Amino acid sequence: NDRRSSIAQAKHIKVKLKALRLQKVKSDKKIDKLAKINRAVFDKVLDSDREKLNLTDEELCNFAELLKKSDTQLEFHYFPKEYDTLFEKLLRAEHNRWIAMLVMMDNHYNPKAKDMEKEERKIKKVHHLMKPFEEFSDDEKPLVFYDIYPLLYIPEYLASLKYELKEYKK
Repeated sequence: NDRRSSIAQAKHIKVKLKALRLQKVKSDKKIDKLAKINRAVFDKVLDSDREKLNLTDEELCNFAELLKKSDTQLEFHYFPKEYDTLFEKLLRAEHNRWIAMLVMMDNHYNPKAKDMEKEERKIKKVHHLMKPFEEFSDDEKPLVFYDIYPLLYIPEYLASLKYELKEYKK
């Protein structure tokens, strides 16, 4: 399931790039240079949204560190509400893509799945977050962070495959 999820995320990048009015172009540049170029192009599109949502790199990095500590009570101030910004629309699209992938693999929503170990959830093919953001409880809301990752790592992922991000031209 994890491997399929990663493949599905990668295939969905084309949809996200189209929404961002960006395209990927093969490049001979070094990966570290591509990563910087891609990050600048990508951030140019989404920075105003993130600024409007008060979603800084520092806060995202701090929260990523908290996720590594299983005994930490997670508190994250951001959760999509209105879906006015492109950033929020892309988050919802990523979450819906993930749900669709699980449904295609015959998984089902089960609110009790949150009390199961990860391996048991995989065996029983159930998940407690296979629902719209609007139905998340307060203690589930910090987990929206997992939908942010696939979006924000697009520039580095494409650089590692030797692609350069460019603005879409007709």
